[in-house]
Amino acid sequence: MCTPVHIMCMLVHMIWAGMAQARKGPSMTEAVPPEAPDEALDDLRARIRRTRRVANPWADDRARGLPAAELDALLEHWATAYDWRDHERRIRSLPWAMAGIEGAELRMIHQRAADPSAPAVVLLHGWPDSVLRFERESW
Repeated sequence: MCTPVHIMCMLVHMIWAGMAQARKGPSMTEAVPPEAPDEALDDLRARIRRTRRVANPWADDRARGLPAAELDALLEHWATAYDWRDHERRIRSLPWAMAGIEGAELRMIHQRAADPSAPAVVLLHGWPDSVLRFERESW
């Protein structure tokens, strides 16, 4: 079984050993994430609205976590104002790909540099995290 370190090493090796194979090889396929069903988003909003908050004596002590008023504001925003579809469009517009490495599927964003002689760069993130960590307003 491949561990994340093995997969990272294999991906780096694949890049160093032959970018052409990684770009054109039969194991590389398009893998745009699916759209979230409306029912799932409606259910999420309903569950957020039904959140039962527990009062506690240190609710406004930032040293013990997020102040209660800020959490209430976040819950309200997520339940009524957050536009998942806007973020979903941005996520789905990225050049997603899937590669099979020793039986494991590796989902990635495969973005080529404008300069064909540019070195390969591999950016990795852990869980729970997102590739959006590497997003910039302009390249």
